[in-house]
Amino acid sequence: KASDFAHVPAAEFERWRDWTTSIFRLASGMCFLRVIFHQGWALYLGRQTVTGPAAPSPMRYAGAAMDLAFLAVLAITFVRSNRARALRRQLGIVLTPLTPQQRAALASDDQEPPAKRD
Repeated sequence: KASDFAHVPAAEFERWRDWTTSIFRLASGMCFLRVIFHQGWALYLGRQTVTGPAAPSPMRYAGAAMDLAFLAVLAITFVRSNRARALRRQLGIVLTPLTPQQRAALASDDQEPPAKRD
């Protein structure tokens, strides 16, 4: 939540969060589409009469095209997630628990002393 990162402008946090969410949505959607396609394509090919050790080239093109599209989306996902990670670091969004030193540094920026734990 943006309120967990008071040192980050809310608009910037929302931009980063929306961007990161879109990356995961694209990747998971493509994975889902690939599984559904391959199940359907296997069903289709199972009903075709194939002579020889392998399906004819035209029957292999659709599967190969889906796999190439999947690899392209995977590469795009890696590039975009790397850029989103860099933006997260630039904005100072830390998703792991803060160390006492990090808490103190953020608190000094806010001019408030860090809360003590009992």
